[in-house]
Amino acid sequence: MPIHIDHIIVPARDKVESMNWISHLLGVEPGPVVEPFAVVELGEANLDYMTVPEANLRYHHVALRVDEDHFEDILARVIDAGIDHFGHPQDPQDPAKGEIYYSNGGRGFYFWDPNGHAMEIKTSRDSFDPEVQANDYTAPYVPAVPAGHR
Repeated sequence: MPIHIDHIIVPARDKVESMNWISHLLGVEPGPVVEPFAVVELGEANLDYMTVPEANLRYHHVALRVDEDHFEDILARVIDAGIDHFGHPQDPQDPAKGEIYYSNGGRGFYFWDPNGHAMEIKTSRDSFDPEVQANDYTAPYVPAVPAGHR
């Protein structure tokens, strides 16, 4: 039997604001608000944002795999919104700030959402093979298609 992720609950200060924020960056329509969730539908799985008290707001890492065209579009929206992106999910002084990573034949980047969660956009699955990981690197982003030509 295949196993699929159905949904992930993402704690938020404001579920509707968070749903709208990530929906805009991902280029998808905000989903319904069905208490207690504000839903972002992503094909076969959902991000279900749920407002929680500040004391219960804990760090999450959400990695979303997309195709190359969506990668370009999402990164362009992140850059246009003035959101810092990184080649590694680390602190704002990260030397990979403003860079993307190249890994296992794909590309990816991280950014922080308003709730302090590390969001990752990537084009390939992770490899846990040390020989493949040895070839991972970060570099400045170079758009595949010049801005204004999408």
